[in-house]
Amino acid sequence: MNYKNRLNISLVLDIGILLAIVIFKLIYYIGKYQRGFFGSALFFLAWTVIGILISIVPAVLILALIVSIQQRNGAAPNNYLNLKNCIGWIVFNIVFEFTSLIGATMSLDGDWMDIGIKMLFCHFLSFLPVILLRKVFKR
Repeated sequence: MNYKNRLNISLVLDIGILLAIVIFKLIYYIGKYQRGFFGSALFFLAWTVIGILISIVPAVLILALIVSIQQRNGAAPNNYLNLKNCIGWIVFNIVFEFTSLIGATMSLDGDWMDIGIKMLFCHFLSFLPVILLRKVFKR
């Protein structure tokens, strides 16, 4: 498999993960809003935007890395877009979501546990595009 195929596969995987994260978070926050968890629409909007932004950082970095590699015809991108930063953000989000899952378990909130497990799964899946990109750099 050549590096262009690996880039395309990692691009499709990453976009799928990005969309899954956004959809899962929107479903979760809209459900909470409908049950009256948020006092106002502004509070709901703030929580939704912040929650989604924190969760999509690794996927957006991976996407930017893929696009940068494609635009440079396989050349390494700048210092800020590298695999170490992507892996660091993925690990940070896994720790963040695991801590959130512990909080959900302590409060016995089933919806919170459900979204925590989905986000952990999505963040673990984020390693697949990183593995493919690592093989692109090793070519």
